[in-house]
Amino acid sequence: MKALAKQIVDMDGVEAYGRVASVRGLMVEVAGPIHAMSVGVRLTIETGAAKIPCEVVGFSGGHALAMPFAALDGVRRGCRAVVTTAAGTIRP
Repeated sequence: MKALAKQIVDMDGVEAYGRVASVRGLMVEVAGPIHAMSVGVRLTIETGAAKIPCEVVGFSGGHALAMPFAALDGVRRGCRAVVTTAAGTIRP
């Protein structure tokens, strides 16, 4: 039984991700698993050259609306937007 428990602990978790549907100014629309997103959830947009952290700030027409924490250089339609499970924190 201990061997089975160790194998379960060593398994990778399920990765939920969507795709960039559009960019409007600084707002990024993400199509994907809306059930895995809520306001305040962090996303990481993968451009190939960089990973851009974002936060979901709302929803519109079946898409999540996200605001980036960095420049949107290289972001285009179809980029992966991975749902991050870690909560964002700020420490003094």
